[in-house]
Order: sequence, then C-alpha cells, then structure tokens
Amino acid sequence: MHPLLDVPDLGPRYERALQSALAYLFDRFEPVAVVICGSIIRGTPDPASDLDIFAFHDAPWRQRVQRRFDGVPVELFVNHPDFIAGYFAEERNRGTPSTAHMLATGHLALDRDGLMAGYIEESRQMLVDGPEVDDGRLVLQRYQTAMLFEDALDVVDRDADLASMMLHSAVESALRYRFWIAGQWQPRNKDLLAAMATLDPELEDLARGYFSAATTRQRLELARAILRRTTGETGAFDWESPEDHLRESI
Repeated sequence: MHPLLDVPDLGPRYERALQSALAYLFDRFEPVAVVICGSIIRGTPDPASDLDIFAFHDAPWRQRVQRRFDGVPVELFVNHPDFIAGYFAEERNRGTPSTAHMLATGHLALDRDGLMAGYIEESRQMLVDGPEVDDGRLVLQRYQTAMLFEDALDVVDRDADLASMMLHSAVESALRYRFWIAGQWQPRNKDLLAAMATLDPELEDLARGYFSAATTRQRLELARAILRRTTGETGAFDWESPEDHLRESI
C-alpha cells in the first residue's frame, strides 16, 4: 500500500475491509489520487452500505470494479482525470450528482499531484449551484407523467395491477419533477421521501398516503392529487418539441 495514504478511522467493522480494498487497488492499478467515499465515511451507513473508493491513475482508460472485502461490499471507480469533466457535465444535465457528491463528501487519502483537490472544490461548488434545469426537459417530463396517469385510468377497470404499476411510475416522475422545478438535485431513491419532507411536507404526506393506500382506486385519487400539485397535468395537453435538425456529415 502507498506509504503516504491518509486512511480514516472507521472502527473495527470496516477497517479490515478498507485495508484489504486499498491493498487490492494498489496491487492491480497504479493510483496517483484516492478518495474514500460513501455513507460509511459520512457516518450514516445503512446495513447494506458499501465503501466507495474513487481513484485517479495515469492510464488512458477507466474501470469500475465491485468486490467484497472481509464481507463488506466495495466499489472501486478508477479513472483518468480527463473523464471527470464529462461526468460533471452529464450530472448537471441529469440532475444526479453521483461523482460530485462522492468527491465533495469523501475523505482525500492520496493526491500525489494535487489534481484531485481541485476537483473536490469543483464538486462542492456544483452541489451548491444545483443542476441545469432545461425548460424542454420539464415540458417533456410533464407530458410523460400525464400520459402514464392517463394510461392507468384507461386500464384500471380491466387490469388493476397494471394500472398500479403505471401509477407508481407516474407518481415517482411527479415527485422528481418537484425537485427539478425547485432547482434542486435529484435525491437517491432511498432518500426521496425524506428529502421531500424538507422541500414540500404536504407533498410528502400525499406520497406516503399513496404508497400506503389499500386499493388501486385510493391510489388513483391520491396520484391525481400529487400530479395536480406538481406537474399540474393529469392528461394530454398541447405542447411541441423544439426542432431537431439533421447533423451534417463530416
């Protein structure tokens, strides 16, 4: 293992796993920077939480490896630094700051050339700035959400299970739309309702009522209320996409 590694104290449950994972990383790759990330590092692990290790190397390729070390799942993200700008651009557009969140909240264990520190600062600023909110994306999501709800209405009398499946998709889409219009990053699936409690407590109450409803008909009415509060649409509405021109051949 690299002699200059600054390794955090994670307690006996994770210490051996981290040491084994780092030994594997340095045996298989040649890292020049390492950040140890995830909810275990942040001190808020769930029972199935894994360790994430994000590393730079000088080779012109990237690889993701998932393995268990001493019973603990570990994900290794090995990248050349030139990939990072693309990750950040995609995450701003997609609204899910996976890489940025890992780097901003992780523990910097090694930074031979000082390059990782700059990306960590950029990540922290990204989390403050929020995602890129595109009006065209918002209109399309409103349309897709409304169509899922309308399709559920169409089939509810002949296939309640199918209607419930489509309602679930419509409700999740509507809840995520709420974060988009607030200019906030999309939370992880397992944080969605907790994040909604902070952003819009009344909407969180509606969502919890929807997911605990006993019948499809109850879910249908609660889904309708959720869509009206978020996208404002429960059926087809007038819209058009922007013109999408053919690209000239090179």
